[in-house]
Amino acid sequence: MIQNIEKKLKELFKNSFIYGLGSIAQSGLNFILIPVMTFFLTQEEFGIYSLILISGIIASSIFYLGITSALPRSYFDYDNEIKRKVIFSTGFIIISLGALTQTLIGYFLQDNLSLFLFRKVMETEAIFWCFVSGSIGIIIQYLLVFLRIIRFAISSVVINLFSLVLSLFLIIAALKFFPENKILNSFIALTISNLIILIILSCIIFFKHFVFRFNLEESKKLIVYGIASVLVAAGHMFLEWSDRFIIERYLNISEVGIYSASVRIGSLINVLMIIPFSQIWNPMMMEYRNDKNIKDFFSKITSYFMIVGIIFLIPGIVFSFEITSLLIQFEEANLEEISLISSIFMISYFIYGIVNITTAGILYERKTHLMPLVFAGLALIKFYLGILIINEYGLVGLSFIALFISLFFPIIFYFISTRYFYFKIEIKTIIKTIVIILILIIYKLFESLFQMNFFEKIILLSLLYLVVYFYFLEKEEKKYLKKILTK
Repeated sequence: MIQNIEKKLKELFKNSFIYGLGSIAQSGLNFILIPVMTFFLTQEEFGIYSLILISGIIASSIFYLGITSALPRSYFDYDNEIKRKVIFSTGFIIISLGALTQTLIGYFLQDNLSLFLFRKVMETEAIFWCFVSGSIGIIIQYLLVFLRIIRFAISSVVINLFSLVLSLFLIIAALKFFPENKILNSFIALTISNLIILIILSCIIFFKHFVFRFNLEESKKLIVYGIASVLVAAGHMFLEWSDRFIIERYLNISEVGIYSASVRIGSLINVLMIIPFSQIWNPMMMEYRNDKNIKDFFSKITSYFMIVGIIFLIPGIVFSFEITSLLIQFEEANLEEISLISSIFMISYFIYGIVNITTAGILYERKTHLMPLVFAGLALIKFYLGILIINEYGLVGLSFIALFISLFFPIIFYFISTRYFYFKIEIKTIIKTIVIILILIIYKLFESLFQMNFFEKIILLSLLYLVVYFYFLEKEEKKYLKKILTK
């Protein structure tokens, strides 16, 4: 039994590392673009750009119809290759219709969207091209999910890296050589990049896996399962992005730019750890759901997720000011404030990432209709608290509200999920994780008092890692990690 679990853990670590390289490219574009966008755009322009981008992301989270989430669940219901091809093809047709709908809405409602975002008609063309780019993007995501399902890891990584380089080149070229409308040209450049990637992916996948068949019964399963994902995604987007609209209404658009840049820096842990883990974990979770050792595997992976998360968090927070100074190019920006906000969001993203594990029972039993209720409730609480504290506590206050709300997600989903699929979580690991996170928060709040230079922070980093090794890790965990990392 132990050997079987160990084998699965090594597989997860190995594939997470491989997909991590792809994630840096796929999801890291927004992160890598921070110094580029903050160099070419003012704080106000970056705020406008961020709000338009958010509107496109929200639209994509709705019009992808949850098919990318539903595909692994339906795909692994069958062993027959023909049936699997039909499921893939059916899903592709559905998501293409969703993408078309998003494009049409961007065209016909661009003025209305502008009024909602800015309370006046402006940057309408940029809104349209953002929607076009997003519609192509959701098809790309579907095809990339399929590559992960069939374990074409290297192809996925190569495509993502090429996408990163291409997008970065085109956006920089647009900002440098066509400065008269920087926001619009940025979205046009991203659209061209996405279109090229879509053509490449289509050539790789379609000849071998696409069949001209649409299965009505399977489409209903995909949509029913996916609709819950849409509602979850919509709730997640409202949860994550609603504070930008609060800032725009109660402060100003420049503060939106500052806050958005801070959150992007905080998403570094998302790019390096959470997304790579989820990309390989979700298909693996479905593939092994009938394994006799699966509950023991869940318990182990939860503990290791927290351990690895702490390993990523420590350097991210200790050196957050240096990272911020390197990435943020705004004139007269408050780097200490941005550094604090980004650190709080690193912790928030890490805590929320545990949801990938604690929702297992809900996904196994197709009880996904319960998830939107949790998201809606917590999103409304966050929105209400944000309005209450924005004037007195500003951007830092909003970041702590986000951290507070993120604590409830893994807890609530664990208690709901274990009604259908029970697995144990080590309480000691949770307590140790909380203690280390509190230490990091206290350090960050009083960082200015310490006035530590780079080499002193290296010493602090080393001491914190020693604490993790001797205080955090159990004997068995040390043995497992040593085997996994060395082999």
